Amino acid sequence: MRLPQQAAIRAADLVIGRRRGYPEHFVRRGRGGALRHPVLSLSRSGGRRSVPQCTGPACAGRPNPSGAHARRVLPRARLGGVRDTIRYERDGLTLVVHRHRAMRADASPPVFLLVHGIGVSSKYYRRLIPELVPHGTVYAVDMPGFGTAPKPHPVRRLSVEDLADLLTAFLADAGIAPAVLVGQSMGTQVVTEMAARHPEQASHVVLIGPVVDPAAPTALAQGLRLGHDTCIEPPSANRVVLTEYIRCGPRWYLTELPSMLDYPMLERLASVQAPTLVMRGAHDPIAPGEWTQQVTDALPRATRFDVPKAAHLAQFRSPRVVADAILAHVGTLTGDSESPEQADSPGGLPR
Repeated sequence: MRLPQQAAIRAADLVIGRRRGYPEHFVRRGRGGALRHPVLSLSRSGGRRSVPQCTGPACAGRPNPSGAHARRVLPRARLGGVRDTIRYERDGLTLVVHRHRAMRADASPPVFLLVHGIGVSSKYYRRLIPELVPHGTVYAVDMPGFGTAPKPHPVRRLSVEDLADLLTAFLADAGIAPAVLVGQSMGTQVVTEMAARHPEQASHVVLIGPVVDPAAPTALAQGLRLGHDTCIEPPSANRVVLTEYIRCGPRWYLTELPSMLDYPMLERLASVQAPTLVMRGAHDPIAPGEWTQQVTDALPRATRFDVPKAAHLAQFRSPRVVADAILAHVGTLTGDSESPEQADSPGGLPR
């Protein structure tokens, strides 16, 4: 590591330590880059370092009256921001939330909740997150059975309503509502249900590649469209998706697939009162233009935007364009980050 990078990381460590009240000589990095201080205990298993577990009163998990339980892992300092992980448990379900914050945020920055689609995880938002962090706090979730979140035990099918209730409970218990609800693919169904049931929790809604098109309502039809999309996505995007599909496993994927196929998307959209941005890649075969227009028309307050050159994973292929569209929709896009094309566009949205 170069010396300027070491100095910058050390400075970031000290800022976090001072905010938490730790003596300067206690704030240091251990192996693997994690911050260490006296109230944390690090265990080893099989010769590999396990996740830091908090044992001090400042960050111990606390049960609440609703029966949910949250445990937070010690944050890690990054150049320009901080990331930590929260495990939220409720009614036998576990939600893993990756929180990303700027080192110095505004007094009341917007909160972005990123919800992934079926079979994948928050990992495919990794290119979008750095574009949003300078403008607010980002919560990227791994829903039960996906990514780093364990599957329900015993294994049972979770409906879109079940997933929406879990995320809604997390927002309420964490006290971070209202939030900008961002969903992609099946995640668009989850954030739609959240906004329809609890309008007070959604300041804005963003739907990226909404599903399921009534013209392809079956698993076979959706599978054919997914295969087409795989052929036109970047190899790096396909690598992330394939890795997450393997981690999810076919059993859990097929368990949840009927929930996605059966959800009455158009019916529920009419109940969403928050301003909504409907977004799709210009070459997305899973969310074609005609279907995306139906989604836009079904919403009381909606704007549509097609991401040039992108397919279904628009947030991975064109993260800056997608982020600028989201920020313009929310109203936090600054003049410094606005391009001439965006400034000429109606409502500040990129064309």
